[in-house]
Amino acid sequence: MVYFVKCATPQIKYLRGETIVNNPVNLALCTELAKTREAWYPDNKGKPAIKFMGCNTEWVYDDERTRDADFDRLSSIQSTVPVAEPVAA
Repeated sequence: MVYFVKCATPQIKYLRGETIVNNPVNLALCTELAKTREAWYPDNKGKPAIKFMGCNTEWVYDDERTRDADFDRLSSIQSTVPVAEPVAA
């Protein structure tokens, strides 16, 4: 099954001017969601993020309010999307 979702924040600029792109994710491939912080350097606070377990993706946000709204939306959607079964080799 394919169930792609888009981030409310398509991209952000990080401190050094780097652009971080939040690509669409197929929720059917993800096993779990987690609120995290993405820190590019060990000595900084980082940015709010959502980590998608099972599909090795992370969305990064400028603020926690937007991250939390996306997390709540995704959590409600994910509970209705069946997780894809692994393909036997």
